[in-house]
Amino acid sequence: MSLWRLEWLRLSRTRRLLALAAVFVLFGLGSPLLTRYLSEVLAASTPAGGIKIVAPDPTPADGIASYQKNVQQLGAVLLAFVAAATFRGKAEVFLRTRITRRRDHVLPGLVVVTSAAWACYLAGLLGAWYETAVLLGGPGVVAMLATAGFTLLYLAFAVALTLAIASFTRTAVPAGFAATALLLVVLPLLTGVRSIGKYLPPDLPGSALSLVAGTSVPSDHWRAVAVTLVATGALVAVGLSRAPRARPAPRGTGRRRPA
Repeated sequence: MSLWRLEWLRLSRTRRLLALAAVFVLFGLGSPLLTRYLSEVLAASTPAGGIKIVAPDPTPADGIASYQKNVQQLGAVLLAFVAAATFRGKAEVFLRTRITRRRDHVLPGLVVVTSAAWACYLAGLLGAWYETAVLLGGPGVVAMLATAGFTLLYLAFAVALTLAIASFTRTAVPAGFAATALLLVVLPLLTGVRSIGKYLPPDLPGSALSLVAGTSVPSDHWRAVAVTLVATGALVAVGLSRAPRARPAPRGTGRRRPA
């Protein structure tokens, strides 16, 4: 069995793929719906004589931005732990295999997890696009394509970050928590700094609101794209360089088939 097929079976049979798909599609279908009826929900939950909360009329940009925010937060958390479990679950492969190059062990898991995250995100985005068009109005095609491309790059960065962190840890849980802390706390805090925020990866999925609303164009975010591309490549290089070399299984240790 090839390592590529092994990684796919691990992702699908452990239900990690199902979890990714369910979360992204649920966000895609539910986020615009909640955005559309948020004012009604707030009005119904306000007691008689209480403070009345008035929400502004939602726009197509709000519907897509709501999905993107969920992807950048809860979706990134789930992806970090799925990737950490994938990259730290190879001990038995390293012990008994005839493949000695580091990249041949790491790349299958990296590509499979990234591809799965991309597919699940795009499925959710299509659902969010449809719900937004029905409930709030159709967002622009160019803005949606730019949002999709930027977020795909961000998800690849998240997987590469988890790979690099996992190469320094012994188990998946610390790697998942460390990647989550960086993706949800450290980088968003740095993004809030005006002088450097436009250069950091979180600017990419967060650009959906301005792109769909028409207050920015894809070329306005080229700095974040460039930094994310370089950072992703560097993180993958770190993960590959720290992957343990396999020790070939000694000959004659395998069981012979009965005649």
